[in-house]
Amino acid sequence: MLDKFLLLPDKFKGSLTAEEVISAMEEGISTVFPRAKISSRIASDGGDGFQAAISKYLKVTAIDCETVNALGQPIYSSFLFDGKSKSAYIELASASGLAQLPVHKRNPLITSTFGTGLQIKKAIAMGAKTIYVGLGGSATNDGGLGIAHALGYKFFDSNGALVRPMGKQLGAVTDFKPPKPFKEISFYAVNDVDNPLCGDNGASVIYGPQKGATPKAVLQLEEGLTGLSALVEKRTGTDYGNIPGAGAAGGAAFGLKAFFNAEFLSGIEFMFNVMKVQDLLETKQFDYIFTGEGRMDEQTLNGKLIAGVYRLGLRYGVPVVAFCGKVDLEEDVLRNHPGLQLVEIGDGTKSLTYNMENAHRLLSDTVSDYLKNP
Repeated sequence: MLDKFLLLPDKFKGSLTAEEVISAMEEGISTVFPRAKISSRIASDGGDGFQAAISKYLKVTAIDCETVNALGQPIYSSFLFDGKSKSAYIELASASGLAQLPVHKRNPLITSTFGTGLQIKKAIAMGAKTIYVGLGGSATNDGGLGIAHALGYKFFDSNGALVRPMGKQLGAVTDFKPPKPFKEISFYAVNDVDNPLCGDNGASVIYGPQKGATPKAVLQLEEGLTGLSALVEKRTGTDYGNIPGAGAAGGAAFGLKAFFNAEFLSGIEFMFNVMKVQDLLETKQFDYIFTGEGRMDEQTLNGKLIAGVYRLGLRYGVPVVAFCGKVDLEEDVLRNHPGLQLVEIGDGTKSLTYNMENAHRLLSDTVSDYLKNP
């Protein structure tokens, strides 16, 4: 009997948290297999939900922090701190996230990662020696200038005046002055996209429109990041902009790498290690791995959580089934991923609002229907 399941879902953005997705999947499974053996882990690829996932599996303390959102407005946020290992875990989206802003105020020309930098600054003041920054879900496209500014970097225009760290000011930067080096502090950028900083697959072109950028703004942001990358390369001799993943979180990954020598970590692999998923698969046998997220497209298979779960399934010979609110993939893409099954949970006869409001029931019903007719 195929009744042993491992659940590794992401959230369904705007409708279900990862915990709620797990609950719905468990309900659907139990309808068909009342005695099913179910293991689950709340996963993250380094974006939204990074801190929530970390707090489930590591002994960390939530540290409240006065900071600012992406528009510079005062807010209270938090990060996670492990006093024993002196490690801080900071979700960029907790201060600089898109979800923090109402739709009509989203504009990457005027947003900044400065608030995330303030969180890092507090963590360092507390004695943190290792800083993990979970990237994703950002409202920003500032190349990480905001973070750098909060940690002591100064950026200047051609007249020697200080430049405010935000998207529309990127093109004005002609020079910068670093602070005193951070002694014995290691930075890690945790994310799972391969996008470079600039170009047709870069931060501005791919992600700018999702953050409220008009076509004209995308061009301005692209020019600004291109200039910043060239300036940094001239000063350091290293082309950080073309490193895969530099475009994550509006180029925040680039800034962390260029200004703080951050090491890039795969968010999926990082979280799998934290959750000890490999240990689970090596000590238990599973018939299925169920995963899922709100929308499945080519970007989802470009380093996102489902892609990592799929690779995990291949490694251990376990079929992977991804339940998604909406599937938007060409058949040839699916043919290149043998062993991955995609199941759409949305009711095509209903509106998006209806599907999002009823996502729990739709997911539970779809899981049970799938198991009745796999």
